[in-house]
Amino acid sequence: MQMKKWFLAYKIEFLWKQIRRNRKKMGDLIKQREPYHSPRLVRLNTKNWELWWTAHQMERLWSQLSID
Repeated sequence: MQMKKWFLAYKIEFLWKQIRRNRKKMGDLIKQREPYHSPRLVRLNTKNWELWWTAHQMERLWSQLSID
């Protein structure tokens, strides 16, 4: 059980790292005056939402494991 929690925590941190990296890329594109509706920004935003949702679900699971 402890190994499962450790691995889950590792995956959560990895997802947040990817989200931070994508946010930085999005910020750089915006500074370069990339239009908000450009395919690159839309793709990064969509990917970030998917990563956030996965991280959120994993955090809920991790919380449940902590209670047990």
